[in-house]
Amino acid sequence: IMKYLKFEANWCGACKMIKPILRRVTEAGIPVEVVDAEHSAELVTKFNVKNLPTVILVDSSNIELTRFTGTKAKAQDYINEYQKHNG
Repeated sequence: IMKYLKFEANWCGACKMIKPILRRVTEAGIPVEVVDAEHSAELVTKFNVKNLPTVILVDSSNIELTRFTGTKAKAQDYINEYQKHNG
């Protein structure tokens, strides 16, 4: 199953800003898994996450398909990207 991995941290204000956006993504039936960057060093390293928030679309084998960094993407951007890879 494809899903988004949202890398965030408690102290990250921008991470809180995109919560409502990603809520709309989950409401569209797209899974979003939250990853606490401070407690998931292995995943942070695996996906080479340098900035928060980073949201990565992965396939069923956890292979990266695409990524969004920061707060510029809209809910529809996430949905469109998911559908593009799920086509």
